Amino acid sequence: MGEKEIKNNQKGMTAVEALVAICLFAVASALVASFIVFSFKNHLRINEEALATDRVNINIQHLVEELRKMKTGENGSFPVETASSNEIIFYSDINEDGLAERVKYVLENGDFFKEVIVPTGEPLTYLEENIERTKIAEGITNEEASPIFRYLGIDPVGGGNNLELSQPLDIFRVRLIVVSLKTEIGNSGRQRIVESKAMLRNLRDY
Repeated sequence: MGEKEIKNNQKGMTAVEALVAICLFAVASALVASFIVFSFKNHLRINEEALATDRVNINIQHLVEELRKMKTGENGSFPVETASSNEIIFYSDINEDGLAERVKYVLENGDFFKEVIVPTGEPLTYLEENIERTKIAEGITNEEASPIFRYLGIDPVGGGNNLELSQPLDIFRVRLIVVSLKTEIGNSGRQRIVESKAMLRNLRDY
């Protein structure tokens, strides 16, 4: 009897050990799975933020290039029509057809829009009914203290360039535009700023 009881006890301990091992394995598996899921979500978040930043970078470079080659409108308008902190309207041959389109960039409720009017008719005019409007960025967080557009130009007193102009500004003095878009980085509360400058090369003769 004594030997049989010892064997039974040994079998019981083996079962307990197996149960403990299974529990430990389950916990370890859960931890590993949680780590994998967390890493995957973090990787996706980083990629999404990078893609969002890339889109902003691409759009701001397109905008800057359009600003650099702005020209007199086909209706005789000065190259810059409107120049405020979060909106600009100008004329530029953005589709390389030899004619200047009327281009507008504006921030509305955190979304950044582009509007284009192609000149039509004889004489050429810009009809509001021909507006093509596109959202090019969202989640833009620029505020009054950090405007999207800043304008530098001719100092009417000293005659020099690169004087930062204040609102309301004289559009005929604008020679350089600084474009700055601010966006949030995910839900971190941190901000990312993409900035570029456009020298208005066709305005040297004005």
